[in-house]
Amino acid sequence: MIYLMQHGEALSKDEDPERPLTDRGTKDAENLARMLHSAGVEIDDIVDSGKLRARQTAEALARALSPESGPQEMEGLGATDPVEPIAEQAAGWTRHVAIVGHMPFVARFVGTLVNGDAERSPVAFVPGTMVALQYEEDGWQIAWMLRPGLLR
Repeated sequence: MIYLMQHGEALSKDEDPERPLTDRGTKDAENLARMLHSAGVEIDDIVDSGKLRARQTAEALARALSPESGPQEMEGLGATDPVEPIAEQAAGWTRHVAIVGHMPFVARFVGTLVNGDAERSPVAFVPGTMVALQYEEDGWQIAWMLRPGLLR
């Protein structure tokens, strides 16, 4: 299972060039993490892009879910990075991995895995959205999706 998440709501560059999470973005990430824990979702590893807003989101997940490892920075998760290298890696993963990244990367990643086309994402991401992808014999499928507004 792959859990793909867009980082939570962040400050604008004008407000803070590092773009940390807003209070709402932090609360949304924490709410999602608590809900996942309550639902018994198990995540073995959490990886993020290394940018502050993604790292803060990943840390909220890690506090609630206590993964075996993570959060850890992973190369290739930037907003405009090509998705194919990570998609190829994911095909061989046997662990439950949460990836915390940015738009448009997250939408392109889901499009690539589910539709075979990075330009045709079946998910309308907003900051703090998580999508669970599972591999079935006929390919990757969306198991579920949560947007932060559902948990407020």
